[in-house]
Parts: sequence; C-alpha cells; structure tokens
Amino acid sequence: FAMEGYGVAADITTMAKGLAGGLPLAALTGKASLMDASHAGGLGGNVLAALADEKVPVQTIAPKFTGRFNKGVDYVGDVVQFEKEFNDDLAVIAHAVAAYGLPETLKLSVHSGSDKFSIYPAIKRAIALQPIYWLARLKRGECLFHAKKFAEAIKEFRLFLQRNFPAGDPNLLRRRRALMLLGKALLEVNEPKEALQIIDQALATETGAEWAPDNEAFLQRARAKRATGVAEYAADLETAAKLGSPEAARLLEEWR
Repeated sequence: FAMEGYGVAADITTMAKGLAGGLPLAALTGKASLMDASHAGGLGGNVLAALADEKVPVQTIAPKFTGRFNKGVDYVGDVVQFEKEFNDDLAVIAHAVAAYGLPETLKLSVHSGSDKFSIYPAIKRAIALQPIYWLARLKRGECLFHAKKFAEAIKEFRLFLQRNFPAGDPNLLRRRRALMLLGKALLEVNEPKEALQIIDQALATETGAEWAPDNEAFLQRARAKRATGVAEYAADLETAAKLGSPEAARLLEEWR
C-alpha cells in the first residue's frame, strides 16, 4: 500500500477490485474502535453467490458481530443488536441455500466460547424460528415413535403441528407426514377416535404426499375405523391394497 511508503497509519482502509480476482467484492479494515458497525459500499457484492458460482465447498460462514468476544469473559456489547444481526445472518443463509444451491448444512459460526452467557437466550430464540429446528423436532418425534415411546412422540408431533409455518417454509410439505405419524401414535396409545380425525386431516392435506403416501394413509384410517367400530374400514383397506400396500392386503384376509 502507498500509505506504508509514506508512514501513514490509516484509521480505515478500503480495498477492492484486485482483492477478489475480478469478482465484485471489497474489504474494509480499520481500527477496532471504528469497526463495531456494519459498512456497505459500491463493490459490496454477494460473497455467497460468488462462492456458489465458483463451486467452493462452503461449510461455515463466520460474519462479524457487534460487540466484543474476549476470551474468558461474557459478551460485551448490545445484546439486542447482536440478536438482530444473528437473525439477519440466518435469513441470509436460508436465502443462499434456496437461491444459490449452497449446502443445507451450511453453518453460522459465532466465535463466542462457552462463557458468553448473555447471548445464549438470543441465539435460542433465533434458532427456534429456523426450518431446520422444526425438522429436528419432527425427526425426534419419529425416533421416539420407533423406540415405542409413544406419549413423548405425540408431544413432539403436536408441537410441530401447532407451528404456523410461513409460505415457502419446507416444513409445510412435512405437515401431512406429521399428521400421519400423530395418528399412528394415537392408535398405539388406544385413542382411535382422535386418531381417525387426525388421519382424515392427513388425507385432506394435498401437499407432501411423498412424505406420507395415500396407501399408508388409507391403511391407518382403516385401522382407526375398525378400532372405533366403523364398518366401512374394509373399503379403506381395499383402497390401500390397490395402491400397493401389502399390509392392507394381508389385513383384508385376516379380518374377513
């Protein structure tokens, strides 16, 4: 830099063009007292889009956050501002995964250490808004179901279904599966009437059929109907068998 030749100690230095080998990226560096805020510029290109274009195998991004993250002490700074920045960065990651094809496992790194207690509640609130959090809750419910811990599984499925997912959230497609799993779990704890209502809701949910096929839905509804004394259960079994359910075909023979 020319300033080095003139003995200049700059408060702020801007760099662009040659820095990124032709990509529209720039950098801004400066004294710590001046850098605890976001800065934008005319060459502030989309780093994640550029990485995707170059097919760089990105695993983690580590943006700068407001405040101090010194070792051995709690976070020093504005927790409200940190939470806003953390949520903004999570939104950027979600957009980058959807728009640029970056990995769904892309991580956001906060170099906090285990002693930054004051920001933990903010991080917890932010994570609870992310699609991956709710997918994890659904998967936990499935694991509990397969472990025959049906009461605990039911709690997880109900929690997932109570969430009002916004348009575009991938978990909307998983709602039908969550309904189906809840219905099956209710059957296991001898609650066939509610199970029948829940499975009817699953069949009425058009999106997400790949997560809960019709043959499985009609099979489980037949089980619920039979358990509640509804004679039409055989029609559902026949439908499930026609759709390729070997279990439905077996039960047709067994329950005749």
